[in-house]
Order: sequence, then C-alpha cells, then structure tokens
Amino acid sequence: MYKAVIIDDEAMIRKGLHESIPWADIECAVVGIASNGHEAMQVIDQWKPDIIVTDIKMPGYDGIQVAGSAIKANPRAKVILLSGYSEFEYARQAIQLGVFQFMLKPTVYDDMKAVIADAVRHIQAEERRSQELAKFKSEFQQQLHTYRSLFLRKLILNGQLETDTAISEESLRLYEIPLDMPLHLILFKPDEPEAFFNHEEEKQYWIAAITEHIEKYVKQVPACYFVPLKDEWFSIVYMTEEEDARETITHMCEEMQSLLSSRDVPFTLSFSISRKKPKLVHVNQAYFEAADALQHIFYTGAGAVIFHADVSQEPDKDDDSAPFSYYSECSKQIIKALQVGDEEKCRQTLVELYGAFSRNQERPSMVRAVSVELAAQVLSLVVRGNIEVDFPMREKVINEILLCETSEGCFKIIETAVVQMSREVYKQTKTQHKKVIEQIIALLQEHYAGNISLEWLSAQIHLNSNYISRLIKKETGETFTDLLTGIRIQEAKRLLQNPLSKIYEVSSQTGFEDPHYFSVKFKKSTGISPSEYRDHFKELF
Repeated sequence: MYKAVIIDDEAMIRKGLHESIPWADIECAVVGIASNGHEAMQVIDQWKPDIIVTDIKMPGYDGIQVAGSAIKANPRAKVILLSGYSEFEYARQAIQLGVFQFMLKPTVYDDMKAVIADAVRHIQAEERRSQELAKFKSEFQQQLHTYRSLFLRKLILNGQLETDTAISEESLRLYEIPLDMPLHLILFKPDEPEAFFNHEEEKQYWIAAITEHIEKYVKQVPACYFVPLKDEWFSIVYMTEEEDARETITHMCEEMQSLLSSRDVPFTLSFSISRKKPKLVHVNQAYFEAADALQHIFYTGAGAVIFHADVSQEPDKDDDSAPFSYYSECSKQIIKALQVGDEEKCRQTLVELYGAFSRNQERPSMVRAVSVELAAQVLSLVVRGNIEVDFPMREKVINEILLCETSEGCFKIIETAVVQMSREVYKQTKTQHKKVIEQIIALLQEHYAGNISLEWLSAQIHLNSNYISRLIKKETGETFTDLLTGIRIQEAKRLLQNPLSKIYEVSSQTGFEDPHYFSVKFKKSTGISPSEYRDHFKELF
C-alpha cells in the first residue's frame, strides 16, 4: 500500500477526502492528516508519504513549501495541490517544483480518485524502471569484463565504434577505463599450435586454457585489459604513466610465458608491443604497429618478445600509416567473400580497404602492391574455378594497376573485376544457394519453438551469420526475422484450430515468450486476433 497524507485547514474538506475516496481500492492508506503547515511538516517527516493532497493557502507553511519538503523526503512522492481559485504564480511554482497535479476546489471526489490512481500508476512505473535499472547495473557489473572486452575489441580492430562516434568520457567511465592515460598494445599468439596436435578439438582445448590463464593474470595488473581478437590472436591493453615501460612489459610477457609453461601448455607464445600511444583513441594505430612487428617472428623465432620500435625500418613514419600485413588481410577477406559470391561483402571490404589507403595517405607503391596482390588472387580464382567472366582482357588487369596514377583508379579496376566475378560465382552456385535456403527453412520449421537466432543457425549449417542474413533476403525477399515469424504464425494458426487452445499456451509453443507480442504479430499477419481466429473455428464445430 502507498502512504498518503491529507493536509487542509478546513475540517470538512479533510473529512470528505478521507471518507469519500476509496483509498484501499487504489492501493493507498491514509497514514496522516494535518490541519496546517506545521503539522504537515511533522507528518511528512514521520511518514515520508508517497501521495500528498494539500491545500495551498493555510496557516504556517503554505502548500508549495509543504510540497517541497515532501518531495525532498521522498523524491518519488506525488503532490496534488488544492486551491479555491486559479492562482497563476502558485501554478508556476508548482510546475517548477515538480508537483503532480493542480486541482481547483470544490473537490469532485471521483476526479480526485482518478488523479490519485494516476499518481499511483506513475509511482509504480518509476519503481519498475528503478528496479530494471538496478537489475541492469547489477548484471552489467557482473559481466563488466566481457562488455569492456567487446568495447575494446571494436576500438582495436576498427579504430571506431559502429556508430562512428568518438570515444566519450561517459563510455570510459561506464567500462571503468582510465581517462586519457597513455598505453601500449601487447599483441600475442600461440606459436604454430597446429604442429603439436592431430585434432582440432585438442588444439582448441589448449587455446581455451591459454585464454583462461592469461585472463586471470591480467586481471591482477592495474589498468591492464585482456582482449581476445580473432584467428587465435589476442591482445592486452596496458595503460601506464611510466615514461619507459619496456622493462615492465618485458617482465609481464616473460611471466605469462612462464605461467603457461608451469601449466604444461605444449607451445609458446610470441609477443609484439606497439609504441607508446597518448590516448585510447590511438589504440587502432597501436594494433597496426604490433601486428606489423609480429610478422618478424619469421626471423626471430618462436617465443619472442618484439617491440615495434626495434624492428621499424621507418622510425619517422606517420603513426597513422597501416602496415602491408593489414592490407593483405583485407585482401584475404575479399577473396573469401568472392568464393561464395557474396557481392555485398566484397564491396564493403573493398571500400574499407581503399578508405584506409585514403585516411592514411598511403604511399602509391603500397596501394599498387596491395592492388596487384588482390588482382592476382582474383585471377587465380578464375583459373582454378574454371569460371567464365566477361571483363575485358583479364590478363592486362595487373598491367593497368601498375600504370594507374590514383588510388581511386586502382579501386575501380579491382571493383570491376571483383563485382563481375562475384556475380558469376553467385549465378553458377544458385542451385547450391537454393539448397541452403531449403535447409534453413527446414531447420526453422523443426525448431521454431526454440530460442532461434542467426548465430544459432550459423552453427547449424556452418556459414557466416551475416552471409546467411543476406542470402535469405536475396533468395526469399524476407529478412531472417520475418521468415521465422511467418513460420511461427503458420504453426500458431494450426494450433488455434483447436477450440480449447489457450492463447498464452499457443504463444509459448510457437516460440513467442510474450503473449501480447504474439497477439500483435498474429494480427499483423492475419488481420485478426488469435482469439478471433480460434473462435472462428469454434463456430464451425
């Protein structure tokens, strides 16, 4: 029950409000009645009420002062001010103070009941929001490491968030990351784990063991964050004010190496360390440096600790420059997309690759070298796949790139080849795509009642979730969500033909957790509600 107080210097009004309003029906109990401002302050101090119905003009403190005291004692309190006539100044002050309602006397009790009931609903809504926020904060705190790791992973690999917004102080505080602290990025990977194992499961077991041990170690180091990346590459963001952290970082790497050795991990790790960066916003540049340094394992051997400053052949090179290894990785992603005819992914990665060239003002020789490598891989795929494409004089593509004078020109040459190639691959594998769609629909029809997502589907048919999403849209004209919803609605229609069906049961049986959401989707699909659909069949029988 919510606590309510009545404050008015007229006894008849106090009695009328107390006795004429069914307080219990609107989840309230009157805990105090006051006849003037002084008594009101005492009642408020004692009970800290949720609902306050008070006159404006009365002896002692006026209604505005009483309202201020009540809201201070209980910020969620809803104050309803009563006045014998409209007073603009009081109304203005009431609005500024956050008073819930301003009502004129004489009081209509039905109107008062409605206002109080509305106030209760507002309090309940605020309580729910507060509980949800508290629950979110608790869950977020429990999963802080995971959320922070995902946040940092995006910054390391992409240099920005998905929304393309700058890193805000609020974000750093949310993830408990120090503001404006210098950092080094430590990049590491297992040394040739495939050489130690005959089975993929065994290798993955040890990769998981590395993750667990290193994560526990890093948690003990202040302002140090473990961030898994991709392809068995891992990183550590180490934030420090040390002028020269080389010795500290070397010691950390050696300790982690020893830690794994003591746990009988059968292979070593190789580490590479970026130069010192002034802020977290530069962590993507640090990744480029560390990734470039890690390539020198070929010369230094396994188990190395490599500092970019030691292997950089161009110490004066601009920090914004990306290494050849990064661009080469982009080329590999384009070829992967090309092999399955994913034109959208090809275009997206091409735009990202040449956008990086532009941002970094890369040397023309680097742009041509990466473009030639990519063109060679495309042409190799044409030959190996015996695929016919009609872009002219394909043997001259590399020559055209070498003679091209602009990055944009190189982009257009490569784009023409890649796009036409991807379309031809897609056309030649259309039968295969149809089989994939049939497999997807069969899976959805079998498991529609479960917690199905693109990630789940990806695990079932061993294809990338983004690719599945685009394939469904291209082949069916529907999104994944619409396709799944349609299958669920069809099954719901079958179940509702039973006149004894309960809506909430059908909702649960067809994968809709919320019956209201189910009803909305069902009506949107069929034009009638689930109950109307069921009753239609009831009338037939």
